[in-house]
Amino acid sequence: MNKKILLVHGFMHSSARYKRLKTDLEAMGDCEVTLYELPGFGDTPASSWRHVLEQDADKIKGELAAGDYDYAVGHSMGGNVLLRAMDGRRWRTRVILLSPEYGGIPLLKPCTPFMPVLPLVFLLLKVPCALTSFLIKTMALFTVNRWTQIDERIVADARKASPMTAAGAMFELTWDKWRVRNWKSKEVVLILGEKDRIIRREKMKKLQKDLGKCSVYYIEGIGHTAVSEDYDRLLKLLTRILVRHI
Repeated sequence: MNKKILLVHGFMHSSARYKRLKTDLEAMGDCEVTLYELPGFGDTPASSWRHVLEQDADKIKGELAAGDYDYAVGHSMGGNVLLRAMDGRRWRTRVILLSPEYGGIPLLKPCTPFMPVLPLVFLLLKVPCALTSFLIKTMALFTVNRWTQIDERIVADARKASPMTAAGAMFELTWDKWRVRNWKSKEVVLILGEKDRIIRREKMKKLQKDLGKCSVYYIEGIGHTAVSEDYDRLLKLLTRILVRHI
């Protein structure tokens, strides 16, 4: 019987970013991967620009209940939303978090005075020209450590994002104070980039403490976005983790 896996993308990404991973995991022959797209990103219409994380968590909770998944994999913002959705209830779903955003993003806090104009910035980035493409790729250097690892998918996903949803989510993630209070589900696996500029290790140590039981793997030499920076090692690690439990 195939193991059912829910995969949730990160901030300013879309489900399209993970189509290759879905294909390769399903090639194992015993996995069925569902790509979940957060409202306001990719081709999924926005639902709200306020309380984005809470609303996304409510929707994910419904998806988890309806899908009866064996695994849930979340990257960045997707990991944050998964934690919110699953806290306080015993789920049979095992969780794998790829560089989850947790406890705020100190690196972005100095940018707070400029956040009211973010919707306009994100709207202007939708204009298809060489300048906006360059600006999107430059902004992506916060999460992808090398210019050569920034592809056109990043540009396409950024242009598809709802400006209001993206701005609201960015503010909420930057100043997020929510913490896991009552984790009842199975052991969580953390996969982190050794040179992540967004996620600080002390935040991940707090998350490990809050979860109570957690395995941690570091991928050497990469930043926040393993699927772009070292796809082969990410796939190998995920396969090893899944095979261990399948």
